[in-house]
Amino acid sequence: MNGASAVAYSSLLAATLMNFVSGIVGLAVAWAVKVAVAGPGRPLPADFPGDWWYYTGGPLGIVFIAVATVLVRRLGVLLTGLGMIAGQLLGSLALDAFAPAPGTAVALPTVVGTVATLVAMVLATLPWNRRMIRTR
Repeated sequence: MNGASAVAYSSLLAATLMNFVSGIVGLAVAWAVKVAVAGPGRPLPADFPGDWWYYTGGPLGIVFIAVATVLVRRLGVLLTGLGMIAGQLLGSLALDAFAPAPGTAVALPTVVGTVATLVAMVLATLPWNRRMIRTR
């Protein structure tokens, strides 16, 4: 949908803005339903966390949506989705291997799942001949 919006508006900014506006509206509706059902909950703390990287989610989300919009137009939805999932899996595998949380270890199913995703990505990029795929 972001790719179609970017083409229709001839702008990545419009597609990214619409994505975030619809996300904010959805979150506001969900919060309003939660408040109506269970009340507002506890108040926010007076002091916010001091770690700077806690606040990078919004800007990184904007960059993510803009890049995904470009990639979908160039690669297609399948390859973009597989590439994003493969990147997340490789990143999490690297974190598990080089900076593991206490008491955790890299398990075989994690490695097998990551390799299977990479194989799927390679298969999706192969130049398939339509005559080879037809059933006889």
